Amino acid sequence: MILCCGLSELSAQAKKDVATMRIATSVECQMCQKRIEDYFKREPGVEYVNVNYHNKIVTVRYMPSQIAPSYILTDIANLGYDADTVKANPEFYAKLPDCCKKGGMAKLKEEQKQKLKH
Repeated sequence: MILCCGLSELSAQAKKDVATMRIATSVECQMCQKRIEDYFKREPGVEYVNVNYHNKIVTVRYMPSQIAPSYILTDIANLGYDADTVKANPEFYAKLPDCCKKGGMAKLKEEQKQKLKH
């Protein structure tokens, strides 16, 4: 019984050690969403990530004792996206597909519109 209670206390303590960040970012499309969400699935200390490319917000639930907020921002920047005040790593931004670059989806939609006119 004592062991069981001890585990419950640890579980309750672990749940208290969770913080949430809402990060303004430069994501454009579902490919961006997948890239970021897949990356953070493997990141120790991250419990949940949701990328909303419509409003360009990444929500991350994480354990501050295992990962620092600055590290999360740097991870996103190193994937090629702006993350709040941390600018995208230019080397990785250059490697993003055109649709994932800033304004990329708008440019692609405009190109498709022009093709339909001709």
